[in-house]
Amino acid sequence: MTFEEFVAWIKYSSSTCVNSIPHVNQLDWFVDPHGNVLVDFIGRFETIQNDWTTISKRLGLTQELPHENKNLGRSKHYTEYYSEVTKEIIKDKFRVDIEYFGYEFGN
Repeated sequence: MTFEEFVAWIKYSSSTCVNSIPHVNQLDWFVDPHGNVLVDFIGRFETIQNDWTTISKRLGLTQELPHENKNLGRSKHYTEYYSEVTKEIIKDKFRVDIEYFGYEFGN
C-alpha cells in the first residue's frame, strides 16, 4: 500500500473495525476514562535521551539507554511524504496528541 493509501486507511479506521487499527492517540494510554492524566511524567521520543536522564534520576538508575535498530536514515524529510490531504487527515485523527504535546508539522 502506498503512503496515501495508508493514511486514508487510518482516517476511516477504528477499534471496532473488522481489521482494527492500532493507531490511537498516545495520550490514550495515560489517561483515565474522564481524561485525567494518570502519570507524573510522559517521555517523548523526540527528547528520549533527556527524558531517559530524568527518569533514571527519579528511579535511581545508572545504566545508559541502549540504542538498538538504529535508523539508516531516509532520503527525504518526513514532511516531504505528506500532501495537503494527508496532513489534514493526520491532523484531524491525532488532534488530541498534537494539541497536548504541542506538535507542529515540520518540527
